[in-house]
Amino acid sequence: MIWIILIVVILLVVAISPWLFRLLKKIIKTYRRKGVYTFPDGRKYVGEWEYDLPNGLGLLALPDGGKCIGEWKAGELNGQGILTYPDMGKYVGEFKDGVPNGHGIKTYPDGGKYVGEFKNRQFHGQGTFTHPDGRKYVGEWKDSQFDGYGTITYPDGSKQQGKWLDGKYVGQ
Repeated sequence: MIWIILIVVILLVVAISPWLFRLLKKIIKTYRRKGVYTFPDGRKYVGEWEYDLPNGLGLLALPDGGKCIGEWKAGELNGQGILTYPDMGKYVGEFKDGVPNGHGIKTYPDGGKYVGEFKNRQFHGQGTFTHPDGRKYVGEWKDSQFDGYGTITYPDGSKQQGKWLDGKYVGQ
């Protein structure tokens, strides 16, 4: 008797499988797609979608001329990306939950440039900032301020090396 039930179950699974597979494929296709969407506030997204949110590779064009290009997850940049604002410069690097986190490069319209670690949008960890006037700081950062050991090199070649706290030099 158990063999008969087992054979009937196997036959039903085999008979239903193609139909079930087509249904699952249709459901997945509904939730995963590529395309263009213009938001009511004027933002325009071109790329991959999943469950009505940017997911995968895509570009978000902002009404003020800014652009966010990269890897999206659940509607936010996550992974590698590029963020460009006409009046604020450009960030190229890692994102987590929509903000710069990890290693990146931030360039400013005036020529300033930071290369290093970011945490929640802030310079944080090891990094190098080069000022437009030629000054360069190489060292530790916390909340976008010199914090820890570092060296400033001035355009004339002189250096100031030592410990910094909250952006202020505290000595060797």
